[in-house]
Amino acid sequence: AAGNVSAFVEYAFKFDGAAPTFTDTPVTGIVGAGGHGYTNSNTPTITWTAATDVGSGLATGLNEPYEIRIGTEYGLSNVGSGTSTTNSYTPGAALALSNGVTYYIQVRAKDAAGNWSDWANCQGTFIYDNAGPSVPANLVGATGSLGGGKWRMNDTTPTVNWDASTDAGVGLDASEPYEFQIGLTTGASDHVSLTPVNALTYTVQAGKEFTEGTDYFVQVRAKDALGNTSGWMELVFDHDASAPNAPSGIGLTDSVVVGADNWTNDSTPVFTWTDSTDGQAMHATSPHKVKIGTATDPEKDDLLAVTDTDNSPYTAAELGWVTGTEYFFNVQGQDAAGNVSAFVEYAFKFDGA
Repeated sequence: AAGNVSAFVEYAFKFDGAAPTFTDTPVTGIVGAGGHGYTNSNTPTITWTAATDVGSGLATGLNEPYEIRIGTEYGLSNVGSGTSTTNSYTPGAALALSNGVTYYIQVRAKDAAGNWSDWANCQGTFIYDNAGPSVPANLVGATGSLGGGKWRMNDTTPTVNWDASTDAGVGLDASEPYEFQIGLTTGASDHVSLTPVNALTYTVQAGKEFTEGTDYFVQVRAKDALGNTSGWMELVFDHDASAPNAPSGIGLTDSVVVGADNWTNDSTPVFTWTDSTDGQAMHATSPHKVKIGTATDPEKDDLLAVTDTDNSPYTAAELGWVTGTEYFFNVQGQDAAGNVSAFVEYAFKFDGA
């Protein structure tokens, strides 16, 4: 009260009105189709470049300095939220994510003075993709054909082809888009183990030759960049190196026999025979081949080159027949693997006068 004063006591402080800053966006999974981030994990690890603070520094308290929220749009945390002491966050429980849906991540940071960065300063998106690509289609051999529900070929190390798969999400794996295997039973891989393939074809290697009469279950599936796989496309392959039985009993409809010769006046003659048979399967659409020539020569086909045809009968076209000339009709069997029997010949003469 008398006006006496004590010495001053000093307290130093600094002002910090600036929030932490970020330099990039939070990410998870991998970059896929369209440049979007994709993941197939429902506990995705989200990372970002650590925030910086020019003032008091980042907060160091319990569960500080980061808060994370995940929603179906920016500003929401209806999918998940949490905190982290580092620039990485993994949900402690599985998130309820749906395939093909885009989710929105936001991260904010707190400094020691209590300033929070804006959510919009560190935000990004990801697409959840847990669906596999389409199943490869049109699995076939490079040689042979389908017969009796199985692919039959006479190659012991066949080449197998298929059509490309598509993926509606992240896209097919860049280096191993397909997986291939062969088993001795359905779904098995005991003949050729699971093999990554970067092509639409696979050739069976030496040491894995097919043996005749054995069923081989050839399988291929597609894989996307996240490792999601399609279902298997499977087709049974059989090796067949045995020719079918030759046709027999060739006849010419409405022909007459004069001496040792078969005569016809039909300019579109109809030939019949007893069809070939095979121990496995005949060719589904062309079980026989025919040719017509003017000499009894195994390669003579000067009137009709070797032509695929169905089972008996076969009607020849008008080929410029000349009265009194002898012609030679030949027919052979063809199985599904492409093996052919010997040609069986039938001689006839034309009389159009």
